[in-house]
Amino acid sequence: SDFLLKRYSIIVLDEAHERSLNTDILIGILSRIIKLRQ
Repeated sequence: SDFLLKRYSIIVLDEAHERSLNTDILIGILSRIIKLRQ
């Protein structure tokens, strides 16, 4: 599967300023993916 999300060049997180556990986890996962893709 595409765990590095290579088919996407942009991912928009709407309402990311409204902090929650789910958005914090998602931002953490996306940060790791960005590092792996570089």
